[in-house]
Amino acid sequence: MRAVLLAAVILTGCAPAVASLSRSGSWPTATAVPTAVPTATPAPTPTPEPTVAPTAVPEHVHRASGPVGCSSWRPLISSHFPAGEVNRACSVMMCESRGDPNAVSPTSDHGLWQANKATWDKPDHPQGWQQTTGTDWSQTHDPGISTKWAAWLWARSGWSPWACARIVGIL
Repeated sequence: MRAVLLAAVILTGCAPAVASLSRSGSWPTATAVPTAVPTATPAPTPTPEPTVAPTAVPEHVHRASGPVGCSSWRPLISSHFPAGEVNRACSVMMCESRGDPNAVSPTSDHGLWQANKATWDKPDHPQGWQQTTGTDWSQTHDPGISTKWAAWLWARSGWSPWACARIVGIL
């Protein structure tokens, strides 16, 4: 029994009591030994990871029909834009209208490319919709005509006419 107690004392870190026990043959009087009580270190408050918003798409665009991915429009875009501009054109078009040819904004921007009625639907505008596409404004929702117009505008002005060119990082 003494050996078991001796082992328990050793395992619990009471070596002074063991030395005293082995010399006197009896248990020493207990004395309080101040010990440091470990304090819990508070867990660090996690720093929230910064969130990166996805590429902003103007919420002002009203969608008359569901969005279509650019892959559906790629053949059409490829037929009007140079090969090196097709991906950029897809990005701009998807940002502008989410691929919805019937998209109309509160500021009267129409179609896949969001042509602005106040700017482009002027009969006397030398480079207006009618003069550049040969059709009237009602055709802005036609994907082929609006993409032809967008390619015409891009060839003259680059991507600067589209606000989404800045949003998607082209400009």
